[in-house]
Amino acid sequence: LNCGHDYRVKRDLSGKTVKCPHCGMAIRVGAETETEVPRDVLRAEILRLAGTGEGPRPSGEIAPSGPAEGRKRPARSAKAPAKSCPAPQGAAEPAGAVEAQEGAKVEQARKSHSALIVAAVVLAIVALGVGLALLHFRSQKADRQRARARAEAAVSKAVSAARQADVPCQETRATMAWQEARSAAERLQRDYGGGGGFEVISEAGERIKILKAAQDRRRGIAGQMRNLLARGRQKVGGKDYKGAREDLEAVVEFGKDYGCPEDEVREMQETAASLLSTDEVKHGSKGWVLYEGEWMPPEKRDELRRQARIAEMQAKGLVQFEGRWVKPEEKKSLEAEREARRERAEWLLSQQRKVQQELTTQPQEVVLDAGTERLRWTSESWGNPAELRIEEYMGAGEKFVTARLKGGDKDKWVVTILQACDVRGYDEVKVDFHAPKALQVALGVWTLPERALFESRPIWVKAGRQDGVSFSLKGNGFKSRASKWRFGTAIQGAGRVYSFSLFFYSPADEPVRFRNLRLVKKEEEAEGDEQ
Repeated sequence: LNCGHDYRVKRDLSGKTVKCPHCGMAIRVGAETETEVPRDVLRAEILRLAGTGEGPRPSGEIAPSGPAEGRKRPARSAKAPAKSCPAPQGAAEPAGAVEAQEGAKVEQARKSHSALIVAAVVLAIVALGVGLALLHFRSQKADRQRARARAEAAVSKAVSAARQADVPCQETRATMAWQEARSAAERLQRDYGGGGGFEVISEAGERIKILKAAQDRRRGIAGQMRNLLARGRQKVGGKDYKGAREDLEAVVEFGKDYGCPEDEVREMQETAASLLSTDEVKHGSKGWVLYEGEWMPPEKRDELRRQARIAEMQAKGLVQFEGRWVKPEEKKSLEAEREARRERAEWLLSQQRKVQQELTTQPQEVVLDAGTERLRWTSESWGNPAELRIEEYMGAGEKFVTARLKGGDKDKWVVTILQACDVRGYDEVKVDFHAPKALQVALGVWTLPERALFESRPIWVKAGRQDGVSFSLKGNGFKSRASKWRFGTAIQGAGRVYSFSLFFYSPADEPVRFRNLRLVKKEEEAEGDEQ
């Protein structure tokens, strides 16, 4: 071999490449090579060359000679004979083999000692690095623990400050303090974890919610107080003292419920109380009025006014009659008129009762009004005006109801007489006329309880005298509001008639005269009754 060593190997390595145990050079084993090296010897040599030391050799093993690995081997002279490989196992060792083995052992011991020193140095360096790393880790851990302790102390301090600030009427300051405490707890939780800040975060959130609700409530109360105070002032200006008092008292009560000594709330309370103490609100809210510089009930004011009015009118020489102030002589005349109206009302009532009494016997003919004594007819304002009176006609001693038809913007003249009666047993109404010219006349029948008017179809009355002009009470020849003022309905409520009307649809320059308004049964019915 190049290194001068020869080895004997097993036959199964023939043709393969192995590494020289001495120089590490690749060697191709020839087929003719029959030298066999034990496996444990080869392994020990390889380990030695790798610097891991040499294990114990088995007895009879020959250590290879030559320069140690890593040292420069001196060059051989050309004349120096090549060293032969160790003799095969069991052969006699050459001279000097023992010395070579001893030298190899010394060299191996020296190399092992150097390796130990190197390993010790390496171990020391590693230990130093590990120690420094451990010291650095411990330092960082201590710093983190100190930082966490500081963060926890900051949270505790912030919570303590928040609890001290959390007092009534200081919601704004307390809210800010709790927000700071929550932020500190959130930072602690974010930076160090472990759940240490959860309790503070929960407590701060709950307190902030409660404080904001209290703030919102106070803001709402203050807003209501401002609105009520403004409305109360407006009502005082509009003299709605009762409404003003309600609003102002509400301002005072809201101020008590507010519960905090704020300047704006106190000023609103004082303003409301000041307005409530004024005479306007104090007396005006009770319904009193100001009269002659004095607050008093309206009844007292009215009485004082009445007395003042009486004194004023009496100073003018006037007297009172039915709520009016008149001269004494006018009062006598008015009293006479009043007496005449009373007497006329009594007479009209007596005439109606007389007719009703007569109707109870169901005579063939009943005169409702003769028109020869006193006037019972009146002109309706919803027609053109008519002047009515009882007069004799042409000096014959006969009296008629005289109707002078005045001009107007209506299409008819209507005169009415009050007479309660039951017309169900009668067939017609007859009237005697004396007309200056031919004219159209209709009959109106008024019934209860609806106070309904049923008007007949108009008929023509001839010029001159015409007695017994007939208007039928039977059939469907009437019109009313229910029929939309179209002819074609019968009288509804004929048993409760309370008045009759005459409708004149033709103008006349001369007066129209009539009398003897009467209910009549037809002749054939009367004859049938007799049979």
